[in-house]
Amino acid sequence: MRKVVHTFMAALLVAPLPAVAKYADPGHGIKAASACIAFDQSYAETISLCQQAMDDEAWTRKQYLELLAPLARAHYYLDHDQQAQALYREMLELDPGFVPALVGLGWGAYDAKNYEAAGRFFETALNRSPSAEIYAGLGASLYLGGQAQVDQAIKLIDQALALEPDYSWALRRKGWMLEDHNRLSEAEEAFRRAVDLTPANAAANFALSHVLRRQRNWREALVFVNRALELNPGYVRALSGRALIFYYMDHPGPALKDADAVIAARPNWAEGYVRKARVLIKMDRAEEAHVLLGEIDDRLGYNGFLTYWRARLLLDDGQADRALEQSSRILSEGSPDLYDYLLQARIGLALYNRDVARPAVDEALSLQPGNKWVLYYDAMTLVQEHRFRDAVSRFDAAVAAGLSKRKLDEFVAALEQQKDHARAQQMRERYVMDSQARAAK
Repeated sequence: MRKVVHTFMAALLVAPLPAVAKYADPGHGIKAASACIAFDQSYAETISLCQQAMDDEAWTRKQYLELLAPLARAHYYLDHDQQAQALYREMLELDPGFVPALVGLGWGAYDAKNYEAAGRFFETALNRSPSAEIYAGLGASLYLGGQAQVDQAIKLIDQALALEPDYSWALRRKGWMLEDHNRLSEAEEAFRRAVDLTPANAAANFALSHVLRRQRNWREALVFVNRALELNPGYVRALSGRALIFYYMDHPGPALKDADAVIAARPNWAEGYVRKARVLIKMDRAEEAHVLLGEIDDRLGYNGFLTYWRARLLLDDGQADRALEQSSRILSEGSPDLYDYLLQARIGLALYNRDVARPAVDEALSLQPGNKWVLYYDAMTLVQEHRFRDAVSRFDAAVAAGLSKRKLDEFVAALEQQKDHARAQQMRERYVMDSQARAAK
């Protein structure tokens, strides 16, 4: 079929050809073409109609492009990626400015995580014919490719939503950007709107469940993750998310069942094993959990997510030395992020090793100097460095940034451990007085 198409196109490039009917009905190809362009049949039927139209009639170059576009899109939706991308490239050869081809190649690059290339395709398309889909694709590509800050990307997504307010994918993409920056109430609003628009969309229900879980709204999170799994029983990310919700709701049995289902579905995905290990620890089977993660580490090789959780669970189990072995791997073998540095700082503090804690805190400060947890662990490190005045100031800044005052007990205990009892007492009294003053207001 592809050879026939290319031969046919060679003739079309010279001049439009008269229609040549192969059937008794001379309009057969035209009817197929109309149905192809309408794009209201199943994807498989659309492919058949488009191919039939191209076989049954002769078309101008413009008409032929109009048939290729729905043909490629139907292949794309059926996950026939190679066929779709080949068709889009063919369109672009025929017309370098053909917007459906630019958009199709943009989504192909996006799906392949080649966000820089995707952004170029969408930007070229936007300059020719703006649409909601193009604005959304461009915003998502620039953000995921690190070429736009979150507010710049959301501005593009909002332009898409201004053109098409019911664009569920754009709402979900906006929600995930906001969630990525801990703007959870805004993310929830976007996800709720997406669920309202597409209640039968499993991805929208899972997204809302995820952000509700992050806000510790376990019960409502469970409602929406269950709905996602009813809509798509094989949705592995939702299974993993439900395992975590059950874990936090203190239902280890169902959590373990879901974790095992995740492992069975994706045996090479670290997340399932981490979910299971956390549940095993909750069930007082800590050594089994550590052995499990060690075995998976040996089988899968280095994985940043897996190594982080190996270190964190070892630390929580009071094995700071072993935790340091794992967290140091992230710094030497991986690409550490804020949470990796904070974990390294925690381990250093547990070991009373300022040579471990201080560099990690400084790296975290360089990434997010106003983050409440960064400020808190800096304060705790300053205590171990005997820089008590600076430590108090840093702890106050952490509270101002949103740190719970329940962390005061840990901070005061650290001061007392360093024999600064007077300052510890002053801190306790000052925060009590501050709480009383706030209550009086």
